[in-house]
Amino acid sequence: MAFDKSVFAQLGAPSVTLTLTQGEISVDLKVCYDMKAIGLVKQKLGVSMFNREELSAVDPSSWPTILWAGLQKYQSNVSIDEVALVMNPGNFQLVVEKCIEAFTLTLPKELLEKTDDPKTETVTEPVPAQA
Repeated sequence: MAFDKSVFAQLGAPSVTLTLTQGEISVDLKVCYDMKAIGLVKQKLGVSMFNREELSAVDPSSWPTILWAGLQKYQSNVSIDEVALVMNPGNFQLVVEKCIEAFTLTLPKELLEKTDDPKTETVTEPVPAQA
């Protein structure tokens, strides 16, 4: 029996909706940080999304790249330049919050509990699940 590749579309990281509005125009974007998106952030910026210090030190001008990576599963035809054109100081905080929310949804509960520990400054690369 052949493997049904459509199963992959149903699996994966959860997403959040980011609504960007200017005047009467608005667009809903699905932001999702699966491993492909996380890898794109690492590849483009040299930043691990699992490292809170690195992520919090990212220059604001790099956030269009982080958002772009999170759009790749559902809006892969959007370029980094196009993302940068719709981001501005007025929606910057919303974009950052939605990106962090989308990424946080992917983390296992145990890893989230570690980040609440004030002694834990860095979330390390995830440990593979034991079989």
